Amino acid sequence: MKMCFANNRVAWYLPILFSLSHGSALAFQDIYEPDDKLEQAQVMIVGDDKRQQHTLHSRTDEDWFKFYAKANLRYDIRANPVGADIDIALELYDSEGNRIFTEPKDEGIEGE
Repeated sequence: MKMCFANNRVAWYLPILFSLSHGSALAFQDIYEPDDKLEQAQVMIVGDDKRQQHTLHSRTDEDWFKFYAKANLRYDIRANPVGADIDIALELYDSEGNRIFTEPKDEGIEGE
């Protein structure tokens, strides 16, 4: 899944939302928890090639990230496929917590 945007805001918040099929196994919490809401967003460094690996530890798990962007530049945000029984959705919020973009979950649970 990929999202592109360009704007002049300074701080952005990005939750990555998951839907699991009923037969999916859940994992233990990852090292980034708690990060299930905007106020708990973990900082992601733009341009850092280090990948973050997150787990699904509940059926309502959300992983929020916060990153700082420079004005008038374009940013690509990608979430790699994680399995055939998981749907991923991306939403983008500005620094005031207003949602400005949504990539809806499919809920068909065929993976993205």
